[in-house]
Amino acid sequence: MMRIFLYHGEAYGNLGDEAMLLEAVERIRKRLGDVSFVVHRRGDAPLPDIAEADFVETPSEIVAELADRLRAVRRICDVVDKWLPNPLPVLVARQLADSRRMPQAWRRLLQHIRRCDAVYMVGAANLNDYARYTCVLPKWLVARAAGETGIPVIASAQMVGPIRRPWVRRMICKLIARCESFSIRDGGVSHQQLGLTGRDAEAMPIVGDEAFGLAPAGPQAVGEFLRGGGVSTDRPFGLVQFRSTDYVTGTSGHYRKLADALSRSKTKRQLVFLPMSNYLHDDAAVGRAVREMMSCPERLTVLPRPADARMARGVVAAADWVMSLSYHVQVFAIAAGKPLAALSSGPYYALKAEGMRLLLDGQLPVRDLSAATVASLVETIEGLDACAGQAPPAVSDACRRLREVNDLPIEALATAVAGRP
Repeated sequence: MMRIFLYHGEAYGNLGDEAMLLEAVERIRKRLGDVSFVVHRRGDAPLPDIAEADFVETPSEIVAELADRLRAVRRICDVVDKWLPNPLPVLVARQLADSRRMPQAWRRLLQHIRRCDAVYMVGAANLNDYARYTCVLPKWLVARAAGETGIPVIASAQMVGPIRRPWVRRMICKLIARCESFSIRDGGVSHQQLGLTGRDAEAMPIVGDEAFGLAPAGPQAVGEFLRGGGVSTDRPFGLVQFRSTDYVTGTSGHYRKLADALSRSKTKRQLVFLPMSNYLHDDAAVGRAVREMMSCPERLTVLPRPADARMARGVVAAADWVMSLSYHVQVFAIAAGKPLAALSSGPYYALKAEGMRLLLDGQLPVRDLSAATVASLVETIEGLDACAGQAPPAVSDACRRLREVNDLPIEALATAVAGRP
C-alpha cells in the first residue's frame, strides 16, 4: 500500500484547516487509490477522521522545543535577525542532523518519513516571519530529510508572506528547492513575496485552496442544523464571521465597530454568525460578545460551531451573502458563487485579504477594521444585500479558473510517486 506523509497546518479545531486536510485526503485517494497516511498531531488535539493513518509527533513541536533549549541565543537572534544572519536555524538543523544528538521524537519522525512514498504539504498560509520557528524551519527540515532519501515533496496551495527577515527568505528558498512541485493559492501576493527571494515566482502555479473542492453537507442536514441554531430557513440570511485573533494580535478592539455596523444596517435579511474555531480559539464566544454590544442584539443569531467542515461549507452555500475575516469562509463563498466581502486586521490578515482580492481580479470589497468606519461597514453590508442571489462575475470567473487548475498538485504527486523505483 502506498504511504504518504501529510504535513498540515496544525490549526486544530479550525474548520478551514480541517477542510483542507479532508479534501487533500479525498483527492489523493481518488487519484492514487489505496493509500495510507502518516499524520502529525499535537497530543490529543482534534483532527478529522482519517482512515488508515498513523499519527506521529508534530515537527513544529520538536523544533520549537529544541529552539527553546537555546533560548539565550534565540532572544538575541529574534532582536537582530532583521539585519544580521541568524545562527539559530543552523544550530537546530545541525543538531537534528547529528545521529548522536537528535531527540528521540525526531528520530521516530524520520523513521516514519523514510517509509513513505512522498511528503504532501497541505495548503497553508504560514510561510512567514510570524511562523518562522513553527512552520518555515520545520517544513524545510522535513523536506530536507525526505530529499536525502529520495522521497519527493509536493507543497500544495501555500501562501507566502509577510517576509522581512532575511533568514526566513533563505529558508523558504531552500524549501522550494527541495520540492518537486510548489504551488500557491492566492492571486499574486505570494508571487510578489517570492519575487523578493530571487525565485522564479511566475513559474509557480496559482491553484485552488485545498478546501475549494470540499463537498457541502446536504440541504436537509444543513436546514436541520440552521433551525437547531435558531435560524429560520423560510427567510434569507447574510453570513458574518469573525474571530478573536488575527494570529498576530487580538481583535477584540474591533468588536464594537462590527456590532454598530450590524445594528445600523438596513438589511431585512437575518444576520447569522458562523463560528469556525472552537479549540485554540472560540469563535462562538466572539459572536456572543459582538451580539451583546449591538443596540438590537436580537438581529444577530450566533450558530454553534458546526461539527465538521462540510456542514460549515453547506451553511455558507445556504447564505445570500458573506462578510468574513476567515480566509476559508471566503473560499467556501467563492466555491458557492456568493457575493463576498473580506474583513482584515493586522499585516498577516491584510496580506491574505489582498491575495483573495487579486484572485477575484480586484473585484472584492476589503475592509481593514483598523481604518474602516462604521459607515463604511454599513455600506459594505448594504452593497452585499443589493447583490444577493447573483454570482458576481469575478467570483464566477475565479471558480472556472480554479476548477481548471485545482488538481495540479495531485497530478504532480501522482507523477512523482510513479517515477520512484
